[in-house]
Amino acid sequence: MSILGRAEAAGVAVCNVRAYGNESVAEHAFMLMIALMRNLPAYQRDVAAGLWEKSPFFCHYGAPIRDLNGKTLAVFGRGNIGRTLAGYAQAFGMGVVFAEHKHASAVREGYVSFEDAVRAADVLSLHCPLNAQTENMIGENELRQMKPGAVLINCGRGGLVDENALLAALKYGQIGGAGVDVLTEEPPRGGNPLLNARLPNLIVTPHTAWASREALDRLFDILLANIHAFVKGEAQNRVV
Repeated sequence: MSILGRAEAAGVAVCNVRAYGNESVAEHAFMLMIALMRNLPAYQRDVAAGLWEKSPFFCHYGAPIRDLNGKTLAVFGRGNIGRTLAGYAQAFGMGVVFAEHKHASAVREGYVSFEDAVRAADVLSLHCPLNAQTENMIGENELRQMKPGAVLINCGRGGLVDENALLAALKYGQIGGAGVDVLTEEPPRGGNPLLNARLPNLIVTPHTAWASREALDRLFDILLANIHAFVKGEAQNRVV
């Protein structure tokens, strides 16, 4: 029996905290997107290595720098976070498409097929739950179909991406870069191939996309409201 099932059987009320981190997660994904498109990690490394000081010109130009304007963002997951990110991208002049479920028998209005989204996107951003249908939804085959310079962002769940396939795609220049805030095991006590990669086109953050100060304030406000509602005998954000 699941945890929720056991809670229900024991007569224990369970509430959740909804939509507190929409902006925080979307902004984190957008930060990773900009940093990778403009090759920020590579330039940080070059400056630290003294390459700018040795440049014969006023600047040090190494890795390619790309604008978001005019590029295509494919969002996988059309919930609150995915829609918030889409709004940010459109404000920067990006075209946005929402990807249909993988292996879907039909494409809903307002979506493009999963395969078309993978092939068309300059940036792919994952914001969907992890389940049997989405596990390793981005694997070796999908990475091969992506544009050579495309960027993959995962602020959803670690298991959405085959991490070994992603590492190989980054090492061999199959895609342009990746930014991940989630790993298959958290915390990664046994290590993780992405943590040891030391690649200039890979950014790993420790599952902190949700944790802006403003998001934490909203989380506690909703939590307290749930408790107060329960004390008054009202159902708010109840899942059991």
